Amino acid sequence: MDVLILGGGIIGLSIAHRLARMGKSCTLIDAATPGQEASASSGGMIAPQMEAHHPGPLLELGLASRKLWPEFAAQLQQDAHMPVELRRFGSIRVALEPNQAEELKQTAQWQKKQGLPLEWLGVHETLALEPALSPHILNAIHFPEELQVDPPALMRALLAATLQAGVHIQRKKAQALLEYQGHTVGALVENERIEAKLVVVAMGAWSPLLQGLPLPPHALFPCRGQMVDVALPRPLFRHFIMATGAYAIPRTDGRVTLGSTMENVGFDKNNTPSGLHHILGMAQNYCPQLATANFVRCWAGLRPATTDDFPILSKTPQGLILATGHFRNGIALAPITAQLVAELVCGKTPSFDITPLCHIRFDNTQA
Repeated sequence: MDVLILGGGIIGLSIAHRLARMGKSCTLIDAATPGQEASASSGGMIAPQMEAHHPGPLLELGLASRKLWPEFAAQLQQDAHMPVELRRFGSIRVALEPNQAEELKQTAQWQKKQGLPLEWLGVHETLALEPALSPHILNAIHFPEELQVDPPALMRALLAATLQAGVHIQRKKAQALLEYQGHTVGALVENERIEAKLVVVAMGAWSPLLQGLPLPPHALFPCRGQMVDVALPRPLFRHFIMATGAYAIPRTDGRVTLGSTMENVGFDKNNTPSGLHHILGMAQNYCPQLATANFVRCWAGLRPATTDDFPILSKTPQGLILATGHFRNGIALAPITAQLVAELVCGKTPSFDITPLCHIRFDNTQA
């Protein structure tokens, strides 16, 4: 076997799909149904500009991945014979309070200096684009090139495409990495040795549970995000909307996905009254019509967070490839991560500078 991939979320499946299409023999291991943990639970925003607080490598990585998304989605649809529903209406980030308005102004200034596409909106211009928003909004930024997908549909297509490409998937628990003479040679999977020429760890929030992972304790940890779906008799938005601490994502069937919390509660995926109150209360602040929507469901997922919010993407001296810690950006960064891991697998110099994402950055920051 050429590559053993540990983890079957958006990152692991995307890597497996790309490598298999390149002719590599791959086995993917995941204890759960592939694609049904954090990936399917997410909002599906591909929004590097809206998420960015400042220039830097994470923004550049996100922009590079956003460019790859149309081709990535088209390839999945072709291979899986299933829709991916990539939507290209863009996003709007709104300010409801003076401090938020000042933050938006600063964001617009530095992103314009970077040459990034955006449109500064006053309240009347914002309401012209999205009439359902609150008239109490102070101002907003329109990011026209941001994208979105419906995560459950995406993950169904990606899983089907990965299987079609010939990846062998085992629904088992990976316990530990195996080394021989200083080189990673495989993994212990439910007390069975599975060996491969290369091993990729893409276990998301569950990565720290893998014995032998070359990361200090607490460098990577689960962060709970609670979510809510509501439904309205007619579509309410075209763009997805972001406010401080909350977002609303329109779906093609009339649902609106609302999120999200960020809670360091370990591996607890329960919904809580306080979390749902926060989400629904914030949603009504920027869109009063959501107060009368029909409640559909709530759920929670566990994002793989790191102490500096950067993903971990590197190859160790032992030959182990790490592709984890994508936090809120797993779906957004899937195409570029798959490309970079494929380059590492093939022994090529990565086409994007991954030095800031290397696992060794934690050596001097963690006890």
